[in-house]
Amino acid sequence: MDSDFNYYVAKERGRQITKNAFASFISEAGISSLIMYLLWDMFAHGKLLLWLLAAVTASLITFVFKLVFRSRTEFSPPRWYALILFCSVLQGSVWGIVPVLFFDQDNILFLAIVISFYTGCTSGGLVVNATYFPSFVAFGLAFSLPFIGSMIYQGEQPYTSIAIVATFHILPFLYISYNMQSLFLESAKIQFNRANLLDDLAQEKKAVEQAVDAKDRFLAAASHDLRQPLNAINLFMHALKPLQSKQSGDEIIDKVELSLKGLNSMLHSLLDIAELDADNVQNRPTHLSIYTLVESIVIEYQNKSSHLELLNEVDRDLIVFCDQTILYRVIRNLLDNAIKYTKHGQVTLECDARAESCVLYIRDSGIGIEQSQIDKVFTEFHQIDNPERDRSKGLGLGLSIVSRLCDLANIELCIESKLGHGTTVSLGLTTGVRTASNDNDVDRQASLAGLLVIVIDDDESIREAMELFLTAQHAVVISAESIEDTMRKLATNNHLPSLIISDYRLRNETTGTQAIECIREEYNRDIPAILITGDTLITESSEIQDLADYVLHKPIDINELQKSIADLIDPNTVN
Repeated sequence: MDSDFNYYVAKERGRQITKNAFASFISEAGISSLIMYLLWDMFAHGKLLLWLLAAVTASLITFVFKLVFRSRTEFSPPRWYALILFCSVLQGSVWGIVPVLFFDQDNILFLAIVISFYTGCTSGGLVVNATYFPSFVAFGLAFSLPFIGSMIYQGEQPYTSIAIVATFHILPFLYISYNMQSLFLESAKIQFNRANLLDDLAQEKKAVEQAVDAKDRFLAAASHDLRQPLNAINLFMHALKPLQSKQSGDEIIDKVELSLKGLNSMLHSLLDIAELDADNVQNRPTHLSIYTLVESIVIEYQNKSSHLELLNEVDRDLIVFCDQTILYRVIRNLLDNAIKYTKHGQVTLECDARAESCVLYIRDSGIGIEQSQIDKVFTEFHQIDNPERDRSKGLGLGLSIVSRLCDLANIELCIESKLGHGTTVSLGLTTGVRTASNDNDVDRQASLAGLLVIVIDDDESIREAMELFLTAQHAVVISAESIEDTMRKLATNNHLPSLIISDYRLRNETTGTQAIECIREEYNRDIPAILITGDTLITESSEIQDLADYVLHKPIDINELQKSIADLIDPNTVN
């Protein structure tokens, strides 16, 4: 640390001294010319010109040395200090020799000029060498000794007195120079420590950013592999359900489905956090029916909330202007949270419509929240009334996700609660405009009977599970592991595909978007396509947005898959 600080001090001294090198050169040349002019009528002109040449040369040498040293990429403190001391001695000697070369014992004007020159140059030398005490000492001695010696050499009382005064004159300047150097060193130390602190903070910031990037990359890379088996289990279970005839088997499947939903919920929460951290969630507001959106979520939670009354009292005609996906995730998380902490009574969703805005209320008669805990519930992994970490109550990410999504979509979030009397969460939304699209925004059941669906995935278990799931809905399914496999099987099939369901990452470093593009080019038709991915970092790419009608994340939510199919398949389509 000491060596680093000493190096920093040397460079800072060099910067301070050299930044005014040109101004110092002009000033020194001007003073030398002025002295020659004042002494012009008193001494031989040739001698004065020779001294002026020596003084200007000394100033020029000092100026050039400073510029050359400043322009060097490699900075050597010992050489710099040696250079400064040499220049100080050189200039001090050239100026200090004036009363030795030129002296007029009987000329009071000359003596006044020399004394003024002496005092002025002492002050100027202090300013130039303020950051380096040895430099001022070298200058002061080289400048003062010839003057003092010249005064003493005269041997008369007045000149001896001047010599004594000159000696005492230089001493305070030495003291001031030492104090100025101390102040400079203190200032340099503060600046040095501040620079080191900023460097440390920059390194820490870089380390944190790298850790966040590494975490995002890990989630993006690992999530695909983690979701594959979970996705297959999900599809196999839904394919098995209609085939089960025994009541005991149905009970087992229901329990497996319940556990799977809990696992899916926790994984989706982690996925939401990863997407928000990676800035992959985009706010794209549209005009939509909030009743239809709320109703779809209420239907989804009917079985899970059988122990209480779940009411949708939102006005059927109310339209809001908001991003549908974000609002869906916000309401779903809030409703899920309300149901978890309401053991009996009811959970009600209702709206208070105003001129240009409306407020959606989600009220429950649950356990409520202490006032001191309300702000904490928006913290990641914070849970109330779950000390045993019951996995059925999730990970404690729901309200944190809600808060961040509301900030993204400019939704005003407010929570009011009373311990033991329930909680009310309000969402401030912008009123929208009714359009033909949101008039028809109702849940539809798609019939896949006789329709050809192409399934592309390099994981065999996923292909088998998806094929069983679609076949149970009487669809004709072609499943393939790659683009080449798909095109080969389509070549022997005379049916026109009605839907493409493809994984994003396929064999041989190809992608689902490439597969979709190949199939559409083969049939010269814009065949509807659903892309499935476990990668949180590619959802918003322009390629995916242009080619895929829907992008679903693994593990697939079966209700979301069915809704996507219903949106893309015309029920009246005949193959």
